[in-house]
Amino acid sequence: MDGTARQLSARSRSRLEPDVQNEPPAGDVTRVPGVESVAFTTDSPEKVAARLRRFWTDEVVVPQERGRIGYELTALCSPRLSIGKVGCRVGRTSRASVAQPMLQVPLDCSADFRIGRTKVAIGPGDAVLLPPGHEYTAHISAGSALFIQVDTAVLVQGLPSGRAGRPRHWVSRCVPIDVSGTSATSLLTEVGSLLKASEFTSIGDRAAAFVDAERRLVSWLTGALLVYDTWSALFFV
Repeated sequence: MDGTARQLSARSRSRLEPDVQNEPPAGDVTRVPGVESVAFTTDSPEKVAARLRRFWTDEVVVPQERGRIGYELTALCSPRLSIGKVGCRVGRTSRASVAQPMLQVPLDCSADFRIGRTKVAIGPGDAVLLPPGHEYTAHISAGSALFIQVDTAVLVQGLPSGRAGRPRHWVSRCVPIDVSGTSATSLLTEVGSLLKASEFTSIGDRAAAFVDAERRLVSWLTGALLVYDTWSALFFV
């Protein structure tokens, strides 16, 4: 982690506790009104890239080890918010960008991100907010991670009156966020539960729980960014 990212991380720890045209093949997606459930497993890096285009753009995944990569993804998606869990049996290098702001949260892996000159190293208890429209490179160890992707307009609408400005472009940088606090841990536990279909009797019940959690997740992320005072760092306004 470089000096700028380390300073941001230290400050934050002390102060805070769809692309529809690229949908996965039929059979991977289950729909109920307003919510889609996505799940797949593959050993093909090419299929990983093809199926992740609804969340990432220009995704390139290069496994760092031989053998079965066992890439898995489960996700719930609405027009406002997508949550998901990705896992891989081997370490990998990922080159991509995101179409909407995305928080990536390691569960039992570590990752080194780089966007431009900014470097951020994260592990369990940490997270990184990826700005849309800028390519990043990440070296990710074997294991799993959560992601929360929020529509940009939804985040901006969550700002207090007079704080949103009129963002034209996201600054090319990663923002480290501490997620080891009680409130963040509770919400991330809820995200993990929502992604386990076995905990719900039907997709309808799961979708209803997702819609119920959506407002809290968006509110938490917006509030976290305000506490970290990262809006000026994220946008040209």
